[in-house]
Amino acid sequence: MGRSPSYVLPSVKVDTESPVAGWLDSIPDRQEYEAVPEPEPYSEDIFLAQRNMQTNGAKSERKHDAKDEDEENDIDNDGYSNGHESKRLRGPLLQRPGARAPAARSTVIQAAPVHVQRRPLPVIPVADDDNLAEHAYYRDLSLNRNNMYILSGYCPQLPPQALGVVMRIQDSADVSLDIDGGLPVPSLNSLARDPLLQAMPHGTKLPEVAWYFENKIFWAPTVDSGLERTTDVPMARRTLPDLLPVRNTDIAVPAGRYPMNAIATPKPSILYGYSLDMSFPHRRHRTQLHRLSLTAAASRDADGGGTMWLPFFSVEFLGESSGGSLKTATNRCMVNSATCVHMVETLKARLPEDVCINSTAFSVAISGTEARLYVTWAEKAKSTTSGTANSGRPSYYMATIGTYVMQRPEDFVEVRRMFLRILDWARGPRLDAIRSGLSELADGSEGPGPGEEDQKE
Repeated sequence: MGRSPSYVLPSVKVDTESPVAGWLDSIPDRQEYEAVPEPEPYSEDIFLAQRNMQTNGAKSERKHDAKDEDEENDIDNDGYSNGHESKRLRGPLLQRPGARAPAARSTVIQAAPVHVQRRPLPVIPVADDDNLAEHAYYRDLSLNRNNMYILSGYCPQLPPQALGVVMRIQDSADVSLDIDGGLPVPSLNSLARDPLLQAMPHGTKLPEVAWYFENKIFWAPTVDSGLERTTDVPMARRTLPDLLPVRNTDIAVPAGRYPMNAIATPKPSILYGYSLDMSFPHRRHRTQLHRLSLTAAASRDADGGGTMWLPFFSVEFLGESSGGSLKTATNRCMVNSATCVHMVETLKARLPEDVCINSTAFSVAISGTEARLYVTWAEKAKSTTSGTANSGRPSYYMATIGTYVMQRPEDFVEVRRMFLRILDWARGPRLDAIRSGLSELADGSEGPGPGEEDQKE
């Protein structure tokens, strides 16, 4: 205890003849250093007394923290907690000399819950939304749930009613109809050198595609043909198949939330059907058509044409440079064709089972470079006891029967031939079967239909 708080280095005797003598001369004679005092010895009594004081202080802090938490819980009106405890950071307790210090506790800060009142997202208007078919969920959450399906693969196995018509339009020879106004068949050489057709792969807008193919392939039929064509005319929603009620979903889309089961109003680029006066000259046939409301167009054509009856062929144009896609056009073809089939099925439901009417319909989705031809038919619902929403409702299936490259002259001519063959089938066997069904229906009914009293034979 009587040691000096500092000490000096002792002097060292060195031989002057030693080689290190000169080096030692450059070092200061003496260097003083401040000594580190030794710690006072710790007694057991002092250690226990200090530890008890700090332990009591820690317990007091815990009581205050518990009281603060109780007050926070009283203020919280949500009735839930996240399970974490909010505590303050405390220093370690006194330890015995040489003991390992405990690991420091992490501090968890309890954040006050934030309540945000969410507004209900708007629902897409169903009847007025022309872009509903462009959504990625349209086929799964709308078409398939309303029993409208497209079969995968090229020309899959078809049912007899659809297979017979497809074989007819594929195997029949060239037909000559009075619907083209005597327009000549384009030659392969002229198609290969057509600047408008060959420039379409570089990007073409929708109006350009529609204008070109309306004049080259899908022209307007003559009045004497008994057929009628409408362009961009919405179909009446009452002619759609039976649809499920629209339900809101949590799937976000640019316009709000996607409406499940919603089907947009069909509006084909071109729709072919029958003219009432030329195709159904008998009064009793027209009476039954009016009674069943089998007209397709919700209003008259912009060109002044009359309403169309029992359509059978629809066309959907798309412009690749305008952001269109073949999937979107195919979705619209599914609704267009299902509506055409459903109108004939409505007539068949009023007839005896021995009266056979083929309700098959056709559609084509065509861009500036590719055309896809589809056939659609209906299958009756199977008897089921599941009680689901689709039980008892018919299903509508669509399949691909032709894919064509429009810049290839042979494919261009084949699309034109298939179109003429479909019109030939519609004016022949299909129209004859419909007239027979209307006659059968008229024989079992009495009285004229609405608006038919003044019509003559």
